[in-house]
Amino acid sequence: TVLLLGASVFVPPAAGEPPVWQTSGDLLKKSPKSFSRLDKAGIEGVVKRLPKSLSLIPDYLRDKDAQVHLHKGDLTIEGSFDNGHILVVDGNLTIRGSYDDYRDGIGILVVLGDMRAEHVVSWGSIAVTGALQATGLVYAYYNDFTFEVAGPVKARAMIVYDKSTNDPRVDALIRNTDGG
Repeated sequence: TVLLLGASVFVPPAAGEPPVWQTSGDLLKKSPKSFSRLDKAGIEGVVKRLPKSLSLIPDYLRDKDAQVHLHKGDLTIEGSFDNGHILVVDGNLTIRGSYDDYRDGIGILVVLGDMRAEHVVSWGSIAVTGALQATGLVYAYYNDFTFEVAGPVKARAMIVYDKSTNDPRVDALIRNTDGG
């Protein structure tokens, strides 16, 4: 069955084929050398590199109970990505699927570069120093965490509800922002 939605074509997946999700836990276990755990000095090094417009995320990284993991260089994740950890990507992040930080615990993501994904669904915190591009929806909700992007956000639709944000530039057909 093919459903026509506006000018887009949606072809549902074959019956019985669940989407492929990579988890942050699996990523950390499978590639421990790719992700180093940051100490206080390492966290401060990341914080110093953040643009002034990303002022909300440092407190989450500096939390005394935070276990912050750093990936140096660009990172590409095949399939959708379920983040339940505190991750810093020192480079660009490309997810060949959707990003979700609530499926298996609440995750925090800092990208020191650009981020690309199909959809971005966030209850945790996201901070991107470059551009955030989604081919579909960017949805950020839940007032205990933050949504900050220094560069522009480009998506079909962006919804930020009851969440602290730096109100990034947005290029989207549908935009609804109600910061927390």
